[in-house]
Amino acid sequence: MVKLNVSKDIEPQEHACMEPVSAIGMVQDSKTILYSCTQAPFEIRSMLAKILDKPEENIRVIVTPLGGGFGKKCDSFLEAPAVVAAHACSKPVKITLTRKEDLILTTKHHGYHTDYEIGFTPDGKFQYLDCRMFSDGGPYECESYGTLMTGALMSGGPYIIPNVKVEGSAIRNNNLQGGAFRGYGINQAAISIETAMDMMAEKLDIDPFELRRRNAVYPGATSVGGEVLKYSMGMMDTINQCEKSLRKALKEYEGQYPKGSKVLGWGMASGFKNVGVGKGIFTDDGACRLILQGDGRLHMIVSGTDMGQGFRTAMTQIAAETLDMDIGNIFITNGDTELTIPTGESVSERQTLCGGRAVYEACVKLKQDLDSRPWRPGEERRAEYYYASDPCFAIGDFEGAKQRGAKYRNFPAYAYATQAAIVEVDKETGEVRLLKIIAAHDVGRAINPHIIEGQMHGSCSMGQGYALTEGYPTKNGYPVKTLYRQLGLPRAEDTPDYEIILIEDPEPQGPFGAKGISEVATVPVTPAILNAVSRAIGVRINKVPASPEVVREAIRTGKCEVPTMEQQLQALEKDCECHRPSDGVQ
Repeated sequence: MVKLNVSKDIEPQEHACMEPVSAIGMVQDSKTILYSCTQAPFEIRSMLAKILDKPEENIRVIVTPLGGGFGKKCDSFLEAPAVVAAHACSKPVKITLTRKEDLILTTKHHGYHTDYEIGFTPDGKFQYLDCRMFSDGGPYECESYGTLMTGALMSGGPYIIPNVKVEGSAIRNNNLQGGAFRGYGINQAAISIETAMDMMAEKLDIDPFELRRRNAVYPGATSVGGEVLKYSMGMMDTINQCEKSLRKALKEYEGQYPKGSKVLGWGMASGFKNVGVGKGIFTDDGACRLILQGDGRLHMIVSGTDMGQGFRTAMTQIAAETLDMDIGNIFITNGDTELTIPTGESVSERQTLCGGRAVYEACVKLKQDLDSRPWRPGEERRAEYYYASDPCFAIGDFEGAKQRGAKYRNFPAYAYATQAAIVEVDKETGEVRLLKIIAAHDVGRAINPHIIEGQMHGSCSMGQGYALTEGYPTKNGYPVKTLYRQLGLPRAEDTPDYEIILIEDPEPQGPFGAKGISEVATVPVTPAILNAVSRAIGVRINKVPASPEVVREAIRTGKCEVPTMEQQLQALEKDCECHRPSDGVQ
């Protein structure tokens, strides 16, 4: 048995949506109306009904265009104050945070400390995982429990591991509030397992792609959560395609490095992410109402929100394809609780899977009606469909699945990916320049390849900042960074060359086999970059982000070690002992 231990300190990260949080509340004809940038209109409506002691039917939530959601917009910040103030003042009330207020008040990507131990056979087969995960939760539970549970389920990555022990703790403290963030607890787990996999590959002298191949999940394999995985599993294809492209890309840099103090490095990582909330929390659903108008135009009323990810376009394409209709004759309404059918919040990259399936089924119903009774100008035809995925269950709830006569599973579906990064590191300054990202993703079916490419570029940039520059530290519970320009966001000139590889292994539940992409692209990119930096300088980076200061110090000392949580607690106790007054001294 070959084993290794690694600990990571991972700083929080700010979502950095384009617009600060804002909301408008008003009362009109005895009805409370809220305009809000939210991913969760029906959850907000339910919350306001309790606060105002009003029936939900008397409250209308209208979603305004979002300059990015990334999980921040499924939390509530100003919605209740805006409507309460509107009732108190009998006038419309708008509340908008300044950028500084937004950075202080809103939730953040959880900071994590992880302690991982993994064991492999000498020929590279995963034998066990023993890990502890500590989440920096902030003063309230909020999403800390949910993200920790998801991270625990994904703690071993997309690999077959016969023996697993995972412990997770969300720590309550006076730091900033942790919340939902693109990837929802999986990013921190991926950083931990994928860098450990790279270390093990070095220790066993096995190529990192080959080590992933020998352990990757396949149809019939069992996940860490105990679920037997069956469908839409392009994991192996993502590894093979990514490796092929990386080998070709590296030839372009042959003979160019070292270049003065600058060296080249490459790294790779695999990952997977749930599509749908799952875990027995609530039903993953979608809904669509169709109205074929007398002028021949189709009005689609789809439950779900567009956060810039192209939801409206994708839903329109699905309808046009199903009905064999000109896309110019279709218009769409969404994000309005007065008009749309109630569904869950728009999270967990589930909108294409669930909302798209509802659109597809509603269109099939309408098509059947039109086939049996041909439409005539002036007529109006209607159809609607509410889609609910098969039930999912909490970790280890095999009995619950048995009682319901259902297959035990934790999530409706999974998206798989492998990414590679090529970096240039200046050994004098510690600066890292990301040269190229190769991203191979199993998308089920690509409804709109251009939208997918845009999502992957954005997700990879977010993972780039997470890896290198976007730490969001606090001092005495107060953020150190209070200006947008201080966040360390990658700029246009920091954008690498992208090579996007789409692999289509259809998901049976999805419309035309499609599944989500918007979050999974953030999962492998950060560890791939960290592995590349470590390979370039010959020192394993265990602090995230790998800022120039961290990289310089690692080069200077030849190490970048992080004490385990147990060691940190022992040091804290020792420090407290040293500062206690001696006997007899007050």
